[in-house]
Amino acid sequence: MGEQQPVLFDLDEENGVATIVLNRPKRGNALNPGMQHGVMSFLEKIENNPLVHVLVLTGRGKYFCTGMDLGASNQNALQAGLDEGKENDPAKKGLEFFERISTFPKPVIGRANGPAFGGGVGLLLCCDFRIMPESSFLCFSEVKRGIVPALISYFILQQATGFHVKRHMLLGDRFSAAVAQQEGMVSDVVADVKELDAVTNRYVNELRSSAPQAMSSVKSLVRFQTGHSAAENREHVQSVFRKTVHSPEAMYGIGAFAQKQKPDW
Repeated sequence: MGEQQPVLFDLDEENGVATIVLNRPKRGNALNPGMQHGVMSFLEKIENNPLVHVLVLTGRGKYFCTGMDLGASNQNALQAGLDEGKENDPAKKGLEFFERISTFPKPVIGRANGPAFGGGVGLLLCCDFRIMPESSFLCFSEVKRGIVPALISYFILQQATGFHVKRHMLLGDRFSAAVAQQEGMVSDVVADVKELDAVTNRYVNELRSSAPQAMSSVKSLVRFQTGHSAAENREHVQSVFRKTVHSPEAMYGIGAFAQKQKPDW
């Protein structure tokens, strides 16, 4: 399959995993409307598929994602959208794109095949698990282009320490996968592509043994706690407990445990 398809998709229902591949390697998998639309379309396709337990997001070529496409054609389209506003507002659409991945009900594994810049870092941090080769790096390069990483900051600052993020955003420096892991932005650092695949597959297999609705509830539970008061969170966790403790999924899982069987989710 050629680069004319900005996004590739693979569905392995037998193993319960879907894979989305950013496919603009000659442009460093830079984000443009076509790529964003492709990703969103595939997310919609698998969201309610009960045979898909896990989503893997990765890139083709040297880079995972180099952020917003700074090419002339994309910048012209961006300006046209800013002029039109409302439904075509690129700020609104960009935020919706990152939010769609961040709030996707199924676990998302970010398999970073290479370095990530700007919006590519934001894309990776919208994933629940983030795996990078030790030779790769992250870079908030926007400030070097006179741009502010505004949209991605909404998602990054919910989970990474503001002090570290601000420092990297001001410097626009390239920091290693090891540093990103130390600062809470990356979950796993691996030696090479072989280990990248091994760790990805390990997560897929582990997640296959977790209950789908319970995983979705965990994601929304954690997300809710950001931006809500202690009192609101107290009420919310009680509500989640009441709704899930005797759900059909919970009863099946408890029954399988009692019978010393592995549940077939």
